[in-house]
Amino acid sequence: MTPWQCGECGRRNEPLATTCAVCGNPADEPAADPVNETAPAPATSYEPLRAYQPAARVRRQRGPLIAGIAALALLVLAGGGWYAGVHERLTASPEATSTTTVAPPDTAPTFTTAPVEPTIAPPPQTVGMVTIHPAVTDERAPAVAALFDGYFSAINAHNAEQAVAAFDPAGNIAPTDADAVAKFATDISTTWDSDVVLMWLGDNGPGAVQAQVTFTSRQDPYFGPTGRESETCTLWDITYLLTQPAGAHRIHSGSATSTPC
Repeated sequence: MTPWQCGECGRRNEPLATTCAVCGNPADEPAADPVNETAPAPATSYEPLRAYQPAARVRRQRGPLIAGIAALALLVLAGGGWYAGVHERLTASPEATSTTTVAPPDTAPTFTTAPVEPTIAPPPQTVGMVTIHPAVTDERAPAVAALFDGYFSAINAHNAEQAVAAFDPAGNIAPTDADAVAKFATDISTTWDSDVVLMWLGDNGPGAVQAQVTFTSRQDPYFGPTGRESETCTLWDITYLLTQPAGAHRIHSGSATSTPC
């Protein structure tokens, strides 16, 4: 609703006022408010309701169902009896179970075991400073070891004349060759040999024997093997050719390999 204006004095009055607040002139007939006008409700057509028709009742056959329930009940009763029997057997007390007791013998059986003698390897045979390896079973091994014991003992004593006495005169160093003996004396002047082992012994033709010997030598610098002169500790593996010029074994020559300690 909107305020109305008095036609007499021009005063704008409240919408619900019936007379002018200034001159008392009665209000004009209020115009219809288009906002509050209500449109007529549209006509609605209704479909007439159909008459209710109840669905046809289906009659169920109860005979087979009752028979099935009865059979199931019989099975449950029978199964319950079977389970009860199994449970009784599983949970039966020890007193209800028959047992067989075997009486212990009056005396315990005795067993006699023969003592086993331990196998002890024989200690390696040594001749002086030379050890004969257990694998060397040649009967000539002690005599050959004695030859090398004298040879290496003379080297450690720096006695060149005694050392070359172990050589065959027809070999690489002749004991009668003064120059060869002098050079040999210089070569062994700082040498000390140890850990001498006769590793192998075998024939090498008529009257000849091969002997493999390993040992360790220590020497001053510049007295080491050829090409490693500054080496002060050397591991040697030499296969000697031994001959018997006068019936006793002598060193003829040798083939050597060496590595630093």
